[in-house]
Amino acid sequence: MISTIRKLFESKLGAIIAIIFVAIIGLAFALSDVSGSLSPAGVGGGTAAKVGSVEISEAELNEAVNTAFSQVQRENPGLTMAAFVQQGGLDDVFASLVDRVTVSAYAQKHGMAVSKAMVDAEIRDIPAFKGLDGSFDQQTFLGALRQNNLTEAQFREDIRRSLYLEQLLSLSDAGTKAARNMALPYASLILEERKGQLGVIPSQAFVPKNDPSDQVLNTFYKANRARFTVPERRAIRYAVFDAASMAGKVQVSDAEIAKYYRDNQTQYAASEERTISQLIVPTEAAAQAVAKRAAGGESLSAIADDIGVAVSQAEGVTKSGYASQTSDGVAQAAFSTAIGKVASPARGNLGWYVVRPDSNRSIAAKPLASVSAAIRETLTTQRTREMLDEQTGEIEDQLAKGATVAEIAKAVGAKVETTPPLLQAGGSPGNPDFKLPEALAPIRAAAFQMDAGGDPQLIQLGDDQRFAIIGIAKVDAAAPPPLADVKQDVINAWKRSEASKAARALAAKVRDSVNKSTSLKQALAANDAPIEQIQPISGTRQQLTQNQDQVPPPLQLLFSMTQGSTKLLPLPQEQGFYVVHLDELIRNSAKDNAPLLEATSQQLSRALSQEFSAGFVAAMREELGVKRNQSVIDRLRARLLGNDS
Repeated sequence: MISTIRKLFESKLGAIIAIIFVAIIGLAFALSDVSGSLSPAGVGGGTAAKVGSVEISEAELNEAVNTAFSQVQRENPGLTMAAFVQQGGLDDVFASLVDRVTVSAYAQKHGMAVSKAMVDAEIRDIPAFKGLDGSFDQQTFLGALRQNNLTEAQFREDIRRSLYLEQLLSLSDAGTKAARNMALPYASLILEERKGQLGVIPSQAFVPKNDPSDQVLNTFYKANRARFTVPERRAIRYAVFDAASMAGKVQVSDAEIAKYYRDNQTQYAASEERTISQLIVPTEAAAQAVAKRAAGGESLSAIADDIGVAVSQAEGVTKSGYASQTSDGVAQAAFSTAIGKVASPARGNLGWYVVRPDSNRSIAAKPLASVSAAIRETLTTQRTREMLDEQTGEIEDQLAKGATVAEIAKAVGAKVETTPPLLQAGGSPGNPDFKLPEALAPIRAAAFQMDAGGDPQLIQLGDDQRFAIIGIAKVDAAAPPPLADVKQDVINAWKRSEASKAARALAAKVRDSVNKSTSLKQALAANDAPIEQIQPISGTRQQLTQNQDQVPPPLQLLFSMTQGSTKLLPLPQEQGFYVVHLDELIRNSAKDNAPLLEATSQQLSRALSQEFSAGFVAAMREELGVKRNQSVIDRLRARLLGNDS
């Protein structure tokens, strides 16, 4: 089962997520990482639970919650910790943490052991920790842990607990292979076929011709105000400024240009560019073998084909540029070797390089006069950026002291703009022609994150040289508009509602008639239903399971009905009702369908294994005894919800 860990490290999710969730064992339950990557700042030192004699601290539970939340938030960036907890996140993490500690404690109680050698072997087998030569690399291992704020001790403890899980839960796998006779009825159910009839009674046939009275309309509007409620809108006051606002404020002297030229003399001195063929292998021994064969007259291309690698080319590179791509040693070898000759192997950032300079070009030195304009532009850009950084710092100080958008805009020479009331998703209900430029979308996003009465804020717009000061000019709370403003929309909604009611009433009469042994065709004719024809519908349960997103709703309904019954199904947006009748249910046997029987057996086996594993862990908890400290858990819950003041 520890192979689950190795596969996770090899997956496209990458080593980072795998390190954090190194002990997830999907066979039994989702286990959260107790080592965490966030510090338990502000968490008390109480005991949240006790499994046998092993304590789970409040800090440990807090770290596990933070780790689980950070992973869920990657999939749902808008999720808050409060929402995560309210949706059961804390409870789920607590249960998983208890189970994880239970398995480890139970294993140790019954004499199971995980040696340092076993842990070392598992770590060595994780591909993410291997170097260029394919063997375990200690520096790669430690670097990966540092990137995730994990200590080696924490990671080793994760591996140790995972090995306990493997030893114990592998026992629950024994005998979980579902027998053929057990799989047969489930496999046969997949082959079940159903045939029926479908009629559609459209609401359009029952739309009232006359508008409702004012009294009826008012009553309908009051009962359906939520349908017409306009979400909260915010009018935003903002001012944009960027590097252009610094125009004329930055001056670069000739003396400064000359100094920059002297300080960067190597950039303008005479130089050489070379085009270099390179072959990269993982070890020095392999590189020496390649160089020896090349010295004997073999071409790099032929050698590369023979050993299963490729020759690549770096075109028109300088020595310093090539060094940044490879290493100083590789660049020195490439630029000190005669054109057409193979250089001695050197180690670079991707392995050992065997290189051959193919051609070169000399570049003359650039005098100050020829580059002064470019240097002036470089220094101007650099000074502008520095001034902009200083200015944004000053603006933040002024905002902290209560400065307004207008005051800041005046200081930076920017124009104050005010939007009409906008929806968070964009657009303005009261001004449909208004459109906030896409480049200013961060203004709207930030404004809806601010407190309605909060102070103005400084935000960045895309790149690092464009900013905006924003404030909330007005907030229109979510509310239904006056009836007069949406009267025609309400009238149309009332007509759709009345038409839908009439369509449903007729559909119900047809259904009741069919359920009294009348055919669907006769029932529709007897009730003068506005339908052109009855359509046959049919399918197998296998089609239903394989194409769930593409199966029409009436066909899905057909597989939840008893033979000979009739049911109704509303169409979207009050467009009418389906009348679905199941004529025939055909049961087919899967006894001769070996692939289906095998697939069904595997699915049932996994389900059995999960059930046995969950039952085994429950028995462990019963034997060890689990005591939870509800007051500590409630205290952590309040802190995570922001209610601990």
